[in-house]
Amino acid sequence: MTFDISTILSALIDGSSFPAEAASQICAAPSVTSTRLPADGKDTVEVEGFFWGLWGAVIDAAEKNPDAQGQLVKLVVELSNRGSAQPTWRIWGQEQAWKDLPLIGAAAREQFNGFDPSDSEEVERWVLRNAFLARLTEAKRLFMLYAIWSLRDALEEEASTSVAMKSGNVRAAAQWIKYAGQKIYNSTEEFPSGPQIGAPARGGPKWKGKHGFDPERWALWKREFRKLSTDKSIDELGSKDALEAAERMSQIEGKA
Repeated sequence: MTFDISTILSALIDGSSFPAEAASQICAAPSVTSTRLPADGKDTVEVEGFFWGLWGAVIDAAEKNPDAQGQLVKLVVELSNRGSAQPTWRIWGQEQAWKDLPLIGAAAREQFNGFDPSDSEEVERWVLRNAFLARLTEAKRLFMLYAIWSLRDALEEEASTSVAMKSGNVRAAAQWIKYAGQKIYNSTEEFPSGPQIGAPARGGPKWKGKHGFDPERWALWKREFRKLSTDKSIDELGSKDALEAAERMSQIEGKA
């Protein structure tokens, strides 16, 4: 039978399949079952295209079908629990198995490059992309650095002159609090910096502290969300999401 990721995802989205069943079908794809870890130390080049296509399709489906994001997250979790714990492939010099979700980070990074504020559909896809990555982070702690990028753009930088840009950034950042807020609040992770990698978790002009998660940075984000909830320079959706994010942060603090 020919492997077709779009058919598998469509069945999951319309409810005629379940995450465990979809994961079994994906793991049975000839591209992954017919390849093994090369003994000569070279990469398993045959599977790279498979994983790029898989994760690209999953992220695309999550953006087009927001009501199915929960099922798609369960699918990714199922995949991470499949197969041998021993390395099965070598990709980009790293030994990998299903538990490592090969190339999911690279695939997400390729699509995490902002949005065109003049295109309302693209803005919405950006918000939904952030929502899905936040859900994955809550489930598997995959994209904590992306949370900082999104929250920094919306809450630590000087205000954008574009209502659509500012509103889109605020809405995207709010998704991280909505879906991964507890993990963000609990984290004290600090990200490395240096000449080769720069300072990916650095603050914007409003934050000069730790390059990572910090209670004072969390407090800054909460204050900024609260201010933005009544800011007339963002649209109604942005104000609504900002208020919900600030309230969610208070709820999370109350549970601590």
